[in-house]
Amino acid sequence: TGHYLYGGGNPVDAARRYGRRIWHVHLKDVNAGVLARVVADGVEYNAAVRAGVFAPIGQGAVDFRGVFAALREAGYGGWVVVEQDVMAGPDGRLTSDPLANAVASRQAVARFAGEEG
Repeated sequence: TGHYLYGGGNPVDAARRYGRRIWHVHLKDVNAGVLARVVADGVEYNAAVRAGVFAPIGQGAVDFRGVFAALREAGYGGWVVVEQDVMAGPDGRLTSDPLANAVASRQAVARFAGEEG
């Protein structure tokens, strides 16, 4: 979802269009403000990650309600994998807290996956 949005696509449209063919879902969210800056400035991928382009699930621009609704409509019953990029800066510090991101993302996925229509 996040990589698709990062590349200029709409994850909800993709889930609607290709839903019956999807056999694996990789969830990722995107900070829209950071994405706009890195695209405008031509920032390379790893620098974009260090700048915080990816956010915990539910805290960014991906419409997960729409994605999960489209997957339900398509009859998707498989796994979803959550990815949250955390990188070490030059000083060795992480760009964000991996445990806090994982907890927030898990709660958001449970919320979105449990919603009806």
